[in-house]
Amino acid sequence: MPDWSGVVTCLRFLLTLLAWTSCGAGITALGTRRALGRAEFLALSFALGLGFAGFVHVALMLVGVRVGLWVAIAVAPLGLIALRVRPVFVPSARPPLLAWFGHAVALGAIGVMSWAASLNDTVAGDGEEFWTLKTKSIVRFGTFRNPDFTGGVRPHRHSGYPLLMPSAYASLRWTVGTAEGWPVRYTLALFFAAASAILAGILRERLGASLAAWLTAFFAWLPMLLSPRGGLLNAYSDFPLAIFILIGVVEGFRWLTTLSPRSGFLSAVALACASQCKDEGGAFVSACMILFPLTGLLRGKRAAFAATLIPLAGFVTFLAWTWAKRSFVPDREAATASAGIEWSRIPRILYNVVWLMVKANKWSLGWLFVGGMLALRFPKPREPESLLTSAAGAILLIYVAVWTVIPAAEADEAMGCNAPRILMHFFPLLFVWASWRLATVLPQETPRPRIEH
Repeated sequence: MPDWSGVVTCLRFLLTLLAWTSCGAGITALGTRRALGRAEFLALSFALGLGFAGFVHVALMLVGVRVGLWVAIAVAPLGLIALRVRPVFVPSARPPLLAWFGHAVALGAIGVMSWAASLNDTVAGDGEEFWTLKTKSIVRFGTFRNPDFTGGVRPHRHSGYPLLMPSAYASLRWTVGTAEGWPVRYTLALFFAAASAILAGILRERLGASLAAWLTAFFAWLPMLLSPRGGLLNAYSDFPLAIFILIGVVEGFRWLTTLSPRSGFLSAVALACASQCKDEGGAFVSACMILFPLTGLLRGKRAAFAATLIPLAGFVTFLAWTWAKRSFVPDREAATASAGIEWSRIPRILYNVVWLMVKANKWSLGWLFVGGMLALRFPKPREPESLLTSAAGAILLIYVAVWTVIPAAEADEAMGCNAPRILMHFFPLLFVWASWRLATVLPQETPRPRIEH
């Protein structure tokens, strides 16, 4: 008899992706009143569905509930919201030929990432060394409250890292029923494709179809500088964190310009996901508790108070996680804080940060574009667009602040290791802002209409 196990596994994998996308479709439909392209809606649904599923797992484990396959089954019906609150789609139109070429170039980058996902050795380093082991631990016990985290012997590194992505991949393993690594690799490749579509939608809102397509293609190829075989697959949690931050801040900007509760809701979901991706995400969401209200003052005191509510769920969950991990085995490899801030080291740290960001193998081509846009006009603090640049600055400030309070030798090593991560986290925000600035200086075809209903 033929062996159908491989086919069944693939079907279960597709069903898992469908469950995540269904969940995200409900969230996206509930969280936007503007017209969306169909590809953008599908991409947002997949990305937010994956993130929300992981967030629900973390939240349940924090309150002591054991998770399992039942969580995926429970969140999937959220897609029914999309049938009730139907999204508005952009009317179909034939894109210009130049836009088709741009899309083809972007698809080339997605093809390279998909090819890398098909290789057995593309998830290694951090991804295999401790992220995957966390996934296996959650699968085995149904919770992070187990001896792998709290026992006397710690079998994996960085036990205190937030668990959104390992929880999502634990859900994947429960559903697919295999311990092999290919579902994780293909999910990361699909997330990269979804991120490209999300970026294209953000750019298309202000730019013409052709320019938006080529800028998306340019951005999609930048990560290949990390590794021609798909360096983002090894990042495992950093690229999803960057995209959740991008969605959260862009939707926060839309809320600021329209005061639409739906945009605020979508921003809140994305920031909540970001808070549980990595420690850096939690620190960024904590900064948003200050940044969002300050920017909200542009619309008055009531708007400033409302802006505080957007990152609140992510901030509270980050505090809960910080409290829960106190019972974990201490991480011997974590940097030890010094007695205080060493102010004399700040100039050296800033110099190293700038140098690492412009090195040839660290997304440097993107800085040529952003540098050109800086010459146009940096947004004034009272402009809503300043939220994007302020958020990017907050991410960089968080890194610099950490490096000033740890021993010098550890700081130098951390800066070298984290250079691509820094760029991955805040560069998308600067890229979107710089692209939007193009709309003010270049003649463009008619941009996609913003439809409010």
